[in-house]
Amino acid sequence: MTEKNLSVQAFKEFLDSLLTLDLVKEATARNLKNSSARLLTVVSEDEMDDVRKLNVDTLAQRYIRRTDPTPSPASMISYKSRTDSAIKKFIAYQTEDVIPYHAVDKESHSHSEVKEGNELITENINVEEKVVTLPTYDLPVVLRPELGVTVTITGIPNDITKEEAERIASILKVYVRPQ
Repeated sequence: MTEKNLSVQAFKEFLDSLLTLDLVKEATARNLKNSSARLLTVVSEDEMDDVRKLNVDTLAQRYIRRTDPTPSPASMISYKSRTDSAIKKFIAYQTEDVIPYHAVDKESHSHSEVKEGNELITENINVEEKVVTLPTYDLPVVLRPELGVTVTITGIPNDITKEEAERIASILKVYVRPQ
């Protein structure tokens, strides 16, 4: 059996061709590629020859230390999960194993189809909807007291960050009319 190329460079090429390989949906291919590309910026020279040497948690820690501004914890969870998934798909593809992928039925979202060999197997999946409630508050801002104009910004997270506040401010600045 011939040795498969499992280098980081081959992995990058796999990510570039993921859309044309028709292994995953277009949005998934984009997400896998973009998230992996971020973490691959911190791969050390001794890890370049084999993706199996990569530890996604270690890459994430390096990425956090070298990135300004620091990505949010939610972003890092996504990057790690997607990079791990992409590496598994790459190794499976290179070793001609089954690619870990379950297509979700767009119409019902209640079952998935997994292709095994030439058979199509349908399995039911219970989908639970989780609602996460974030503690928020409403902020009334008096803009023109002489006219009684007050704007209320609703749904502000109790733990709003400086970056989030700046994002809100920059959106409001778009609507300013020149005087």
